[in-house]
Amino acid sequence: MRAKIFIIIFLSFLILSCDSNDDETLVQPEIANITAELLYFKHEVDKENKTESLEYKIQINNLSSFGVKGVPKISTRRLNDPETTYTMLYLNNDIPCEFLEANSNCTVSHRIKETYNIDVTGPDGPKEIQMANFEYVVLEELR
Repeated sequence: MRAKIFIIIFLSFLILSCDSNDDETLVQPEIANITAELLYFKHEVDKENKTESLEYKIQINNLSSFGVKGVPKISTRRLNDPETTYTMLYLNNDIPCEFLEANSNCTVSHRIKETYNIDVTGPDGPKEIQMANFEYVVLEELR
């Protein structure tokens, strides 16, 4: 009889001491919150000197409470061929804004001027360039 009472008390204790999963709320980890703002974009064709120049500045903002490591991915396209995009690639030692501290920003700048060949572009020169897409690819969250 004592054994039965002991077992009942023990089982009651086990049942009553178990937490219900309904009361627990799962905390989702914060994901990297990166935004970007196009500060400046200029494309010019100089038909007299047969040159084309492209310049832009983009501000990348890390709104997260932790740092990130990543790489900007910037794509442009020509208006006469909107289906084809050109993406800027960076070498490992030349990546702008590779590390972004928590709640910080960084500016990516690009400036290029080159001569074009009218046999390739035609007498009117190269067609207008526009920004097609920009994203910051997060490679690692630095928590």
